[in-house]
Amino acid sequence: MKKELFDKWSNQYDQSVIEKGFPFSGYEKAIVNLIKSIRITHSTQVLEMGVGTGFLLSKFYQNGAQCYGFDFSDKMLAFAEEKMPSAFLFQHDLKQDIPEKIKRAKFSIILAGYVLHHFNLQEKIEIIRQYLSLLKKEDGRMYIFDVSFKTKEDHDLYREEHLDLWDDAESYFIAEEIKDHFENCEYKQFSLCGGLYTIS
Repeated sequence: MKKELFDKWSNQYDQSVIEKGFPFSGYEKAIVNLIKSIRITHSTQVLEMGVGTGFLLSKFYQNGAQCYGFDFSDKMLAFAEEKMPSAFLFQHDLKQDIPEKIKRAKFSIILAGYVLHHFNLQEKIEIIRQYLSLLKKEDGRMYIFDVSFKTKEDHDLYREEHLDLWDDAESYFIAEEIKDHFENCEYKQFSLCGGLYTIS
């Protein structure tokens, strides 16, 4: 990931997310459906890795959650801070280990919205496992929204039909691969190219 590209994108990011088609198709509606399906209170502690402009995390902030997030782009973070003035936000690169600031914290919810496709399968697994250690044991959940497909066949077919949009430098999720690595992992396809993982 190149920080400069994300700094430049920060002005248009929120608009990109709500546009129809690849890669964000169905994302906004999936967030709304998730928020409706879970109980959020003022004691709900939510962490987002790769918070960007706060598009995802701010939905939890608006519902009263205590929000934490980090991103490697200071320009993205500036937009997130405008949306969530009392959230705990800081600069950090997901390629590095869990930051000291939150290493001993425990969260009700950990979010990743369209960030992990920048990592290969093994890196995804390692990052997810690392951050699962920060979940509250009794009821903690990790929610991952991203470009994702149920099977390798679905992935390859979509790629063939959308070569003009596809980026082979990115590593998109395949549910059957991810679910092999986590005992408590649910998957929901929310569009032709988008999926939500719930891991506990």
